Amino acid sequence: MQQQPLFEGGLTQFGLVGDSPQLQGVLRTIEKVKTNDSPALIVGESGVGKELVARALHAAPPCATRNFSPWTRLLWSDR
Repeated sequence: MQQQPLFEGGLTQFGLVGDSPQLQGVLRTIEKVKTNDSPALIVGESGVGKELVARALHAAPPCATRNFSPWTRLLWSDR
């Protein structure tokens, strides 16, 4: 049975929208690692969609049967 891809035409069911090469790279990475049962650290600037990526990863088995609890942590700030 073939799995459905997360994206088609740059739009995903998780709210990731765009067709830039950078976003397509992110979507390909999600496809590669989505069935891995290891923890994932998703980093990036504020507002870039880290939680959307986390939700996309979490929606795939084996994580899909578990509760999703997003959390963020500010490690340091230059302000």
